[in-house]
Formats: sequence, structure tokens, C-alpha cells
Amino acid sequence: MKVLLLCGVFAKENEKEVMQHSRGGADLAANNFQQKLIEGFREAGCDFSVLSAPFLGAYPMGSDIAFFRGFSGPRGEWDYARFNNVWGIRNPSRAAALKKALRSFIALEEPDKRIVVYCPHTPFLEAAVYAKRRDPRIQICLYVPDLPQYMNLNAHRSRLYDLAKKYDVAVMTKLMERVDSFVLLTEPMKELLPVGDKPYRVVEGIVADWQLPARPDAPGGQEKYVVYTGKLNRKFGVRDLIDAFGQVTDPDCRLVLCGRGDCDGYAAEAAEKDRRILVLGQVPPEEARRWQRAAAVLVNPRPGGEDFVPYSFASKTIEYLLTGRPVAAYLLPGMPGCYSDFLCRIDPARPAAEGIAATIDGALKLPPEIQRSRHEKYLAYVEQNLKADRIAKMILDM
Repeated sequence: MKVLLLCGVFAKENEKEVMQHSRGGADLAANNFQQKLIEGFREAGCDFSVLSAPFLGAYPMGSDIAFFRGFSGPRGEWDYARFNNVWGIRNPSRAAALKKALRSFIALEEPDKRIVVYCPHTPFLEAAVYAKRRDPRIQICLYVPDLPQYMNLNAHRSRLYDLAKKYDVAVMTKLMERVDSFVLLTEPMKELLPVGDKPYRVVEGIVADWQLPARPDAPGGQEKYVVYTGKLNRKFGVRDLIDAFGQVTDPDCRLVLCGRGDCDGYAAEAAEKDRRILVLGQVPPEEARRWQRAAAVLVNPRPGGEDFVPYSFASKTIEYLLTGRPVAAYLLPGMPGCYSDFLCRIDPARPAAEGIAATIDGALKLPPEIQRSRHEKYLAYVEQNLKADRIAKMILDM
């Protein structure tokens, strides 16, 4: 069996370069997800390769890269497609470059060939469907970490963007009819995708071996860090979190915000008024993980009322729970019910800021033995359901 992962990954060595060229924040969470998927295929022992058209913001608003020719530093072990990155031209250019790069895979005299497509992205789907038309023996599996209509939840989107996205979703949906199997993050995703009676699996995330921690130490020092890492978007509850922290009276508490989004200005103003708030902007993944491990409490304030929530699962929730620190979060639609055993649950019946503040206070006082028991249960759940090699084998078995 020959397996090709068609995706937008870039090597860890190139993360800093991508961030330097980004004008709207790089999607490092998606890059991290893809790297774990690659690790899963490697551990599964299959014959696989990687073809990437890296996820960069479009020129000129999202990135200062007008034409992607590769990275200046080490590029990792996979092949990159070259493409025009100018908004409006980018997607057709990416699709053409990927189709050209796929010709060698299409030509392989191998009866069992699989293309695993990471995320509903029109150029990826166009290229995969092109390959399947050229060689009908090729099977396509689509990994859906987010629905395309909900991939940009920034409050400052233009009307032109929304119109273009509506058209793009229609094109993608038509292309998905040629997909043979699906991996979804939540069961409700099936309602909005042309899955029909095709094979599919639901798995809320993916965990690599390097993420599995030893038993966590107690946070050191006098200060108690309440930490959030991710996009600072209002729809993700970040404004509610900032307001909630104003109700936390413990002078030793500090709120640490790592990320960028449409709440950047609100967060900066709050930090000027309350010196306990640290706004760090987008930081490299390793630094974000250091803050997660240093936290007294980790918070995911994403509320349950937004229309995108049943069709998403925040990867930060998994990252948070792996640290062994208390995690304050809502139990959201789309979450497996067992997560109620792992989280410090925010009460959705209370006003958002009030409920978040109360849950942070409760998490700070949680007895260590209770948190240790929760952590051990979660690690056992991960081992059984979310390990990268298990997910890779599941994809190949479908």
C-alpha cells in the first residue's frame, strides 16, 4: 500500500520563518495537528509520503510572501509545492502546483494507493480528485478538523470574503462527493457533509507520544498563572475570560494570554488597567507549552451558544488536559460525555464572566489528589482512543 498525505504542513524548523512573514497570525495549531498525523503514519509502519502546500496567510493582508518558493531554512522530510500566494490567485495556483506534483504518485504501478487529505481545502480536494480521475484505483480519505464555513471566525471579516467563502464551500461540497471515507471531529459534522453511507469515524483529536507527560509537578513560585493559549477571538469566549479575571481577587493570580485575534485591542486595554494581565501575542508552540505546564489553571472559555460549536472540538482542550493541570471549560455539544469527568466545568446557566470566575476560583482550590485522579483517567482514555498510531491505522483500515 502506498499512502500520500496531502496537506499544508511546514517543518518545526520553519515555524519562526512563517511567523516572521505572517501579518495576521500563523495557524500553528493546525500545523501541530498535521505533524502528529505524520508521526502516526510513521509509527504505523506504512509506506507513506507527504506533499504540502503550506498554510500561509494570503498576500498582502495575511502574509508578505507573494510567491512561495520554499523556505530559507531546513524544510523537513516532505515535498513542498510552489505557488502564487496572492489573494484571489492563490487557490488556483495551489491546485495547479499540487496536480503537477501528484503525477509521480499517479504513475506508480501499485494496486492499493491512498491519498489522505488534511482538511476541506479546495486546492487539496481538486488535486486529490484529479489524481483519482487519472487512476481510479486511488482511494481518498478526508480528515475534517473544521468545517470550511467555520474556519475563519474573526469578527472583522469583509463582505467580499464571506461571498467568496460561500462559493468556495459549494465547490468543495461537490468535490467531496468523490471522497471515499471521512474522519470527523464530531458526529454532528456528518449533517453538513456529503458523507451518506460512506465509511467514516469520529475522533476528537490526535495525541503523539511526545505529548504524553510524566506526572506533573506542582506549579512553583508565588504567582498563580491562569493561562489561555489560542486565538484571541470573541466567539471563543476570550472577552468573557478577560472580564472574568477582573472578578478574581487573589493578588497572586496572573492571567496569561498567548495568541492573536479580534480581541487584541480589548486585551491590551485590560492589561493597561490590570497589571496582573500578561498579553504575549502569538508565541512559538514550545513557549505556549511551557506556559501550559507552568499554569495553576488552564482555561478554555469557548461558550456553547455559537452555531459552529457542535461542529468543532478545540485541540487546546486536549493539550490542556495532558498537562495534568486543572482545566476550566464548558462541556460543549460534540464533546464525548466522558469529558465531564476530566474538566472543571463552567456552569452555562450563569452569566459568562461570573461562571468562568467561579470555576477558576474552584479550580485553584481543587485538592491535588482529585486532580491527579482525573489526569490518570484522561491519560488512560487517550491511550485507548487518541494515540496518533491508532488513528493512522484506523484510517488505513477504513
